[in-house]
Amino acid sequence: MYRNFFALLLAFATVAAYAQTDSTKTKQRELAVYASVADHLTHNGIDSLKATLLCAADSSFVDTAHVESYKYDDKLHTYVEAKIKEAGKYLLRVEAKDYQTRYAPIDIPRMYRREVYRELKPIYLHKIKAQKPSNLALDDDSTTIMNEIVVKATKLKFYMDGDTLVYDADAFSMAEGSMLDALIKKLPGVELHSGGEITVNGRKVDALLLNGKDFFDSDRELLLDNMPSYMVKDIRSYERIPENAKGTIREKTTQKEMVMDVRLKRDYNTAWLANAEGGVGMRFGSQEDFGDPTKAPPFLGRAFAMRYATNSRIALYANVNNLSDYRTPGEKGEWSPLRQAQGLTTSYTLGANGLYEKNENLRYQGSINGTYSDINDANHSSSETFLSEGNTYGRSFFTRRSYDLRINTNQAIRLRKPGALWGALKDMYYDHNSSLEYLHWSNFSNSASTTLAEDVSAGWGKAWMDSLMTPNSGELLRKYALNRTLSSRHGVGRHYSLQNYGFFYTSP
Repeated sequence: MYRNFFALLLAFATVAAYAQTDSTKTKQRELAVYASVADHLTHNGIDSLKATLLCAADSSFVDTAHVESYKYDDKLHTYVEAKIKEAGKYLLRVEAKDYQTRYAPIDIPRMYRREVYRELKPIYLHKIKAQKPSNLALDDDSTTIMNEIVVKATKLKFYMDGDTLVYDADAFSMAEGSMLDALIKKLPGVELHSGGEITVNGRKVDALLLNGKDFFDSDRELLLDNMPSYMVKDIRSYERIPENAKGTIREKTTQKEMVMDVRLKRDYNTAWLANAEGGVGMRFGSQEDFGDPTKAPPFLGRAFAMRYATNSRIALYANVNNLSDYRTPGEKGEWSPLRQAQGLTTSYTLGANGLYEKNENLRYQGSINGTYSDINDANHSSSETFLSEGNTYGRSFFTRRSYDLRINTNQAIRLRKPGALWGALKDMYYDHNSSLEYLHWSNFSNSASTTLAEDVSAGWGKAWMDSLMTPNSGELLRKYALNRTLSSRHGVGRHYSLQNYGFFYTSP
């Protein structure tokens, strides 16, 4: 009996010891740090990677990192994961065949109780430049004289860099003073449409970037009309995850968007840019036409100023004209007759917009714009109808005058907090957009038409429209008119619009 009791006591002691040992293990925290590894040019993952975690103080071995690769959308993705058991400074050594070894610093000043993993910045490896062996062997005392060789360099207009289509701006011959819109029209497979819409090989460009950042996509025409073409290094077209889905649970399910990235030359990454133009023309007419707004001389005034840097930009612009024609000829000489203007439009525009971005974790973008338009439209017509009983003659006119004032502002802010927050939340993402618009309009129109038994309208002189609109018909109108139609309209209105959109995401 004592022997059985001793065996039972030993079994309980063993179980207690095992439970105590397992409890001790759970108290030791581990932090998994991971980073994507890719080629610095193609941004594709790399096969046959080897990664090692080292101590930053003396480069001593700490642990072997885990490497994992997978394919997504026909593109290789490679990730490295290392386990860190205590706070401190480390080095992650990444090695691959035909690539230079890279040491990525890891600083873990503190390990939070609920933090289990942390994402590092992507690690890009550079290929080792291969030294070509010489195919000409010379002795110390020998000399070889070669014939003169003339080498002419030819620049490629475009080429593929992985999944990115790259256009070399210097390969295109541009006229002096050309802007970005003229350069884009010359790119093979690219079309620029009205309103700043761009297509690449028939696919619509969803975002227009400047040096990889969405500085002007909300008003593309500012960039297209005011950025000189000589400042552009190259233009890249590729697919990407939309900014509002990157880093969220929607990233893997959201369809990629097509973007066009305008890359500037190094000397112009931070600069001031300003331009202005103006002009006035002449109209010919009689002295009594001077009071007619449709006879005012044509004029145009435009000014633009902008300062931009790697993480911010601000732009001011103003435009005034009475040309009422926004058409521009295309590369093939077409003038888009469907967009020909009607009447005379005088417009005044004033606006400003700005953007600030910090470390991709804080982004603010805002704009305000005001436009006043005055539209004066008139239409006169004469007709003759041939009938067996006798011809009839028609006269009609239509006049319209409208004014509208439009003020709108758009504000957007994006906050991102990767890693742990307050020891409980991680990967916080907040996106908010708001817009406010005010519109005030006033318009009035008059129209009149009549059908006459005889062509006596010439007897009314230049005041025939007033005679036609007179409530008490004149003698000629009562005698020869078969019918008359009068119409007058006047409208005034206001419109307010406020829109807000917000998105918040976090994970425990």
